[in-house]
Amino acid sequence: RQMCIRDRSLHRRRTEGTVSYCEKGDFCYLQEGTRGIRVGLASEDPLQPGYRVEVAGFLDISGQVAGLRGALVRKIEGGEAIKPVPTSLAAIRRSFEPVTRGMPSNPHDFDGLLVEVTGRLLSIQRLTGQGKARLLLGGEDELISADLAASDFDRLPELRVGSLLKITGVAVVEYGATRQVQELSQPMGLNLLLRGVEDVEVIDAASWWTPQRLGVAASVLGFVLVAVLVW
Repeated sequence: RQMCIRDRSLHRRRTEGTVSYCEKGDFCYLQEGTRGIRVGLASEDPLQPGYRVEVAGFLDISGQVAGLRGALVRKIEGGEAIKPVPTSLAAIRRSFEPVTRGMPSNPHDFDGLLVEVTGRLLSIQRLTGQGKARLLLGGEDELISADLAASDFDRLPELRVGSLLKITGVAVVEYGATRQVQELSQPMGLNLLLRGVEDVEVIDAASWWTPQRLGVAASVLGFVLVAVLVW
């Protein structure tokens, strides 16, 4: 489940695509059409989404989806913005059904793809030590997480739990563990890697009056009424 990689030898393998996400000096994601791939980088060359690059690295099969590691990067002219694909975890599971019958996923398998999802904000978590914030969204009886650099998160307007958000990011699909070799893992979860504040759009902001705030307001009002009666 990956982009086509040329040169099937034990040496470095080459592919090219448009950068959809990058963490400097660590890894990036490339996309070509409806296929994406994770590429571990061998240098700290600055890469930005939209760059067109050719990479040469070693096959990495340590994860549930194959990628490249130790890759060298060469920039190519002609990069352009990638249009995100609207989806949901339920849609990803449906797209995976042909694979269980030995057929290619149609039209794509979503892993490593720039996607767009919509859901209600359930909670916000600070990932201590990782320099990131995680948004948890719910919708269609599913739970989707989205990771954003803490510096970018701090630039966002206040996000209220219960707000309807549209999130754009690179999809990292989590697959269930298999018990037998012939079994195929099923998509169990979805995490999005966000590129910046522009990847978070508030469609419908939740009311400021949460149940907790209503409870506090009622308690304060009750205290004031009792004080007035006593006086």
